[in-house]
Amino acid sequence: MPQGPLRFRAYLYAVRMDTSACEHHSFPEFGPLSNATWGGFLAENWATGAAELTWSIFFGGWPDEDSGVGFHIEAIPFTVPSWRELEGAYAECSEFGEPIEAYLFDDEHSNFEYVRIQALHQVGATVRFAIDLAECEVDRVKVDPDEHTWADIDPMRVVVDAEFEGVTVRTPEHRLADFIDTTGLVFDASCNIYRLPGD
Repeated sequence: MPQGPLRFRAYLYAVRMDTSACEHHSFPEFGPLSNATWGGFLAENWATGAAELTWSIFFGGWPDEDSGVGFHIEAIPFTVPSWRELEGAYAECSEFGEPIEAYLFDDEHSNFEYVRIQALHQVGATVRFAIDLAECEVDRVKVDPDEHTWADIDPMRVVVDAEFEGVTVRTPEHRLADFIDTTGLVFDASCNIYRLPGD
């Protein structure tokens, strides 16, 4: 159970969930948060020129889903056969951009050097991710400017229930189907994204 002056309702959720896959960590824990999305990005690697499919996660309103603090985790190198099969996927990085880029935004960017991500389970288009973050450029963020309330963020663990937004393609000469099974997705040519029908 997190310690400190902040007692957000997210803490109540954290003690009820099963985080057995992450019990060996002592990071302060928040979640599960529902204000989250995940998706894919097919583009050329700027260093190698080769096409790569990577994944991203965004969650906002941390830690109680009401603040203006947002977290972005990009260039996640999950290797999965389908967008429907993320459960069990795992990635870890100890240096920003090598390859994962994790940062928070609260009017300015602050990078995390360390990130660990695990897809705990998936139901349809919703994936529950456990995310460990550490070694940030800042130690805490203001989560309620009106109340001058701050929250410690280094280190931290967040569990999010993220909704699938689709897979964006930035390499017209490559087909997404060459990287993953696209069954269940439709291509929206107006913004070069494969998404669920009706989204």
